[in-house]
Parts: sequence; structure tokens; C-alpha cells
Amino acid sequence: MQASSQLLLSVPGKLMIAGEYAVLRPAGVCLAVAVGRLVEVYATEGAPGVWLEAFGMRLDGNAASTGLGQFASAAARAAEQAWGIRAQGSLLLQVHGSQDGKKVGLGTSAAVTVATLRGLAALAGHGATADEVARLARSVHRQVQGAGSGYDVTTIAHGGCVAFDRHGDTTQALDWPQGLVMAAFFTGQAAPTAPALARVVAMGETLQAIDAAARELLALWPVAAPKTLMAALDHCEKALDVAAARVPDLLPPALQATRQFCREHGLVARTSGAGGGDCVLGCGPPAAVAAAVRSWRAGGRLVVAELPADLAPCREQ
Repeated sequence: MQASSQLLLSVPGKLMIAGEYAVLRPAGVCLAVAVGRLVEVYATEGAPGVWLEAFGMRLDGNAASTGLGQFASAAARAAEQAWGIRAQGSLLLQVHGSQDGKKVGLGTSAAVTVATLRGLAALAGHGATADEVARLARSVHRQVQGAGSGYDVTTIAHGGCVAFDRHGDTTQALDWPQGLVMAAFFTGQAAPTAPALARVVAMGETLQAIDAAARELLALWPVAAPKTLMAALDHCEKALDVAAARVPDLLPPALQATRQFCREHGLVARTSGAGGGDCVLGCGPPAAVAAAVRSWRAGGRLVVAELPADLAPCREQ
């Protein structure tokens, strides 16, 4: 990075808590959180445009047609068309979120999309709200990816804890429940999105049970005690298990081993996301979660986030 680089902003990643796969349906819902700092956006010297540093590579985000650069390129075009702004300088996106060369399931392409839009807006002095960024990012991400619910870019654009409803693409900011503690354990295997999306048709009516469990959790989230919420999280995982009995490759061995680790430490295990499960959320009493985190790290494995400590702050609506 150039010595004259100036950090403009950072963009979090996302973790899904409930609603995996079912949120892809037109009326699906999900609960997700924004965590950490997945992409840092810098203003640098050089020709106007967008560049990326990701996974040991420098990528051109100005006219790319593949990979992460494609999302940056599409976002830049969308910003010009929707907001009338172009790159007023050189923008560098530093992408984090990998271990041993493997992507951690925090929504890298979604974060790059949001980071490009917010970075270009910052350079141009355009005051885009979280809603405006999320709306445009959903359009860009769906266009490039070819499918998707849009929950990931929405969560990343808004920050904090988000309830997302595909019906009208509506978003509700939620507080983190007092006393609820969980950690996200990386399974050690990246789970690409495209194969996961292809499984949805095979899941059939089991998606209704996943959606119903997510709605139950959402109703309880603002009012229930941690013990009740943990039972609802376990209900969400059982609904996914029913789907897994129908689609054998839904839960790969590394994910199942991570779930078992959580349960052996007295935690409720909750598979995070529709990418096939890069991460497993372990939820339980604070002391049990802390012990599991120490044990996981002692084995050289990655804890992606500890909640609520790593919850990214909410942005303005």
C-alpha cells in the first residue's frame, strides 16, 4: 500500500443466524448480524478508479469480468447510473477474511459491493444512507451473482443485527438480546455459494420448516431470555437437519465435526448461512462459550467472531 493512503471507512462481514436457504424464497425471512472489519477502503494516489488487494493478489476493479473485481466494477457502474458519481480519485479496497488461503464465510463479494459504493460516495461527498446503499447493492449483487436473497449486502450495509424480509426487501434493526453470548467457529473449509443455491430446489417443503423456525426466533428475539432463545436456535438447527436428511451433501463432514465440538462443550450449535456452512455458531452460558473459544484456538483454528463483542455498529437509516 502507498505511504500516502488514507483510510476512509471499513465495511463488516455478515453471519446468518436463522433463515438459511428459505430466505431465497420470495417471502422468506432471516436474522443476521454484521461483524468485524472485512474490507478497509483507502483513498490512494494514482489514476481514478477502484483496485482491490485480496487473498495475496492485486485486482483491477474498473473493468473486471470475473471474481471479486467483477462486483467492484458493477458497483462502480451502478453508482454512476443511480447517483451520478464517478471515481474522484484512486480507491483501494483491502479485503480480509481468509485463513490459510481459504475464504471465511463472511460474505466477501457482498462486502466488496458495499465497500465500493460507500467508498465512491465518500470520495464524491455523496451522502448515501444505509437504505440507499443496501438497495443499490442488492441490485448489483443479484445481477452479478445471478441469484441470491440480498440479505448479505443488506446486513453489511446496515450493520448491527438485522431482520430481513424478502417481501419488499424490508429491513428491521434489532438490538442484541441482553445476556445472549455466542461465538462463530470457522469449520476450516470454504463453502462456495453457487452449489449451495442449487440445492434449494431439492430441499422442497423442508424450506417451510426452516422459515417457520426463523420466524419463531425473530418473534422471541426482542423479548425472550437467553435460555428461551437458545431453545429457539436449537429448533432452527433441527429444521435444517430435516432438510439435510433429504439433501445428503447439505452438511459436509467439517461442518458436522464443528457442530459436534460445540455440543461437547455444552453449546447449542447453529449452522450459519446458506453457503453450505463455513461457520458454526455456538451459543450457551458465557463461561461455556469462553471455554470453547479457548479450546478451538488452542488447536490452531479460527474463531471468526465473538458476540456481542464483535458486532459491527449500526449505520444511519
